[in-house]
Amino acid sequence: MGKLKIFADGDTPNAQANARGHLFESLMADVLAHSGYKIENKPHVNYAGMEIDIEGRTLINDVKLYAECKCYDKEIDSPKFLAFFGKYMSMWVEDNHCQGLFIAIPGINSHVRGFYNTKCKENNKFNIRVLDENDVLKTIIEAKLTVSHDVITNSIDKITFEIGDWNIMYTDIGLFWVQYILRKGEGTPSSLALIDSKGNLINDPKTIEYLKKINSELSNFQIFSTREKKPEFSQSTQVIPDEQIVKVQGSSSCFEYQFPASPDFLVGRKKEKTEILSFFNQVINKEVSSRGLLFEGNSGWGKSSLALTTVELLKNSGNFGITIDSRTASSSQFVLKAVEYSLNSFGDFSGIVKKTTNPYKISGFDSGVSKLITIGHELEKQKKVMVIIFDQFENVFFIPDALNRIRDLFFQITDAQTNIILGFSWKTDLVGSINEFPYEIQNYIRNSSKPILLRPFNDQDTNELLTLLEGELKPKRKLTKDLIFFLSDFSQGFPWRLKKLCSHVKSQIENGSTQEEIATRLLNIEDLFQDDIEKLNPQELDALHRIAKVAPISFQELSSDDFDPAIVRNLVDLRLLVKIGPKYDIYMDNFRDYLNTGHLLFQENYLLRMTPGSIIKTIQILSPNSGKMLIPEFMKKANLKQYSYYNVARDIRLLGLAKIENNEIILNVKLPDDAINLNLALKPLIKEKIKYNRLVSHIVDQIDRKDQLTLRDISDSLRELCPYIVASSNTWDKYSSILLTWIDFADLAIFDKRERTVRPILVDREIKRPNIIIPRRKTGFRTPSIQVSAIEKVAMRLFEAANSNVPFNTQGIKESTLKKALCMLEDLDFIERKTSSIELKQILIDFVNNVDARSIIFSTQAKNFKSYEIIEKLLEEKPDISYDDLCLEFERIINIRLSKQTVKWIVKILLNWARYAGITNNNYSRGRMSHFDKNQQTII
Repeated sequence: MGKLKIFADGDTPNAQANARGHLFESLMADVLAHSGYKIENKPHVNYAGMEIDIEGRTLINDVKLYAECKCYDKEIDSPKFLAFFGKYMSMWVEDNHCQGLFIAIPGINSHVRGFYNTKCKENNKFNIRVLDENDVLKTIIEAKLTVSHDVITNSIDKITFEIGDWNIMYTDIGLFWVQYILRKGEGTPSSLALIDSKGNLINDPKTIEYLKKINSELSNFQIFSTREKKPEFSQSTQVIPDEQIVKVQGSSSCFEYQFPASPDFLVGRKKEKTEILSFFNQVINKEVSSRGLLFEGNSGWGKSSLALTTVELLKNSGNFGITIDSRTASSSQFVLKAVEYSLNSFGDFSGIVKKTTNPYKISGFDSGVSKLITIGHELEKQKKVMVIIFDQFENVFFIPDALNRIRDLFFQITDAQTNIILGFSWKTDLVGSINEFPYEIQNYIRNSSKPILLRPFNDQDTNELLTLLEGELKPKRKLTKDLIFFLSDFSQGFPWRLKKLCSHVKSQIENGSTQEEIATRLLNIEDLFQDDIEKLNPQELDALHRIAKVAPISFQELSSDDFDPAIVRNLVDLRLLVKIGPKYDIYMDNFRDYLNTGHLLFQENYLLRMTPGSIIKTIQILSPNSGKMLIPEFMKKANLKQYSYYNVARDIRLLGLAKIENNEIILNVKLPDDAINLNLALKPLIKEKIKYNRLVSHIVDQIDRKDQLTLRDISDSLRELCPYIVASSNTWDKYSSILLTWIDFADLAIFDKRERTVRPILVDREIKRPNIIIPRRKTGFRTPSIQVSAIEKVAMRLFEAANSNVPFNTQGIKESTLKKALCMLEDLDFIERKTSSIELKQILIDFVNNVDARSIIFSTQAKNFKSYEIIEKLLEEKPDISYDDLCLEFERIINIRLSKQTVKWIVKILLNWARYAGITNNNYSRGRMSHFDKNQQTII
């Protein structure tokens, strides 16, 4: 039998689902009526979920009926059937003559079938029937809702065509047959006919377009039409692209990074290979229910390489496997062609399968599934498995017709529980980051598969590949320790990146460069990509950028007037474009993203070796020299030995601050020369750069979740995140300390070097301490050192920095003024000075936010100073006292030997404080203190 499909139009997916639900309800009413039932009640209807509960009676003997009707994408599982069974039995207890009817489209799975056959089908005590898709289709035909399938097939010219699979579309404009047709010599159908319920071929263009609108899969096939009354299946002028299936191509050498590593050149992955072989044995021995194998990992982590090796492992053990490149997918025909290609690749499966046709013919989707399952049963008898791996499967997620067919295939393969396995490989740095992603299908595949999660290379894998590099050098030679260190570090555990770096080193050495020169001209990933395109002329670069925007791109599109064939050939020869069947693609996903955006879309994973102070010193050396300097001259001025220079050059390039060209180190950015302004300008640049470092983001997340972490906590985390680096505990502590210093410099956390701890910055009330030496708080008799306007200005700047998460702005404030203001704010208990930060107390926040209350708040806090209390009392007792007398009285009360000038200076500032606090409004004449304006202008 064929399949029943229900389709309806709607402005939104929910509207379409509801409309389909109403059609399903109408169809079930017809099915029940023809089966001898009448409906009395519908206690539960879920139109969007395609579920209907029905209560009714039989038309013949008036027996009570309880029915559930369900229409899903996959077969109904045990929990849903058992829920129905429980409801029916509760009714049967009250009326043991009642009937139960479970209508399941497409059907019930093997577990439910087993339960039904043993517990329900032959039970004489109660009466439960199950109707599946075939039963419903049979009822539709018997009820004369449409002609039989024989009427359809008899109208087809069987000399020219072969009959394929069929299905019935139940729609809001009627019932239609969809008959797939194979031309003679075809292995899969590429055409179909649309026929109405009376057996007439559909010719009306509007009807055809509407059916294609609600069932997009129809657009993937050639649709036959004729103006004659009698159907004649002549080909229309419609052009449907033919799906071409291509196996994944492996590399022809160890360091051919444009292709996945062939099994002969795969490095590492011993643990993963063991897991894969164990899973195959579990399937063969019926120890697991999963029939999926999922390779997950970021771009460049070797998923395709491991998939190719998996096929090789199967072949070596007498099993069967194939890896198909999903980038050629463009329609639902992809799965038909993939099944046909896979079966024809294995022929009779080494004599295990008796073939009826040669080559295999797949008359439709259901035929393909049936053949796979049949072969799976034959392999089962011989303890063998067959695996079809869809590599780069993330491309199929954007082709709904192809995705839905592969989903259906996976449903049925999993339910059959035979020896067919579907494999999937997708990159985790894309999946989950795209809006409107088909998460439900993605999660079903993941949850129903054996996961193989690829991780970065560890130190053993890295050393293994570097040993292979030494063996390929001509003449053979050992790599220097410096070059090994930098290759390991720059690769960051990415197999593809290490292969590309090794390829670069190999070509450089063969061209006469020394290992020391190569290490000096350090490369990061952006440099590698730039190295790929620097040899292109403007026309070639333009073509590459335009291809990257639409890749994978078909051969027909590249053959258009928009692209010069000679340029395309050159891009292929340079290995920047790779051919995949009828399509071309950029050789690497990360490179394609880089061409499209101009920057890296993934987080890097690097450790910095130098402290911010060393980098600042480097910038200060380069800035006065137009931002560039010959490397030997720079090393001399910076007093750096070769290894230290490597570290400085590496870090300043990783941070995007400089580049190295023609034996020169050149600044990429213009920065101030003076230390304070250089710090201010550098902080946001560093913060923006290192937040894309996966190590930094991971550590900052850790810090934010905890009140405090130790240096050893961070060291343990870094050791886990960088398995490709071997180092002692002390060395890891050093790496951690440097990275935390950068995190502290970027104002992402507070690192206390003395205590060896790190903690998050208190949100909205803490800033990093400015890079100046602030005098310690005085003890004993304290006097103010600066007027209120400066204190107020600094308080405002502190508040702004804490609330805007920006560096503390000291522009326009002298260093001496800043020091005094910070000391006064601390003495006034507005702030609390910590080892590496300044915490704003609530009283300062209130002071800034409440303009009208500032004088009162300030007056209250000023009482922390005994000297201020003395002045306040004197002014209250003698409001008309002269300035000179006030100085004499103040000197007498404090009883401290001070110069006359110092006393006058102290009293002058105290009067400024008192005036701000509203304690006095004296207007001194000539020879006395100048008048203090009560409404003195503040920074606000």
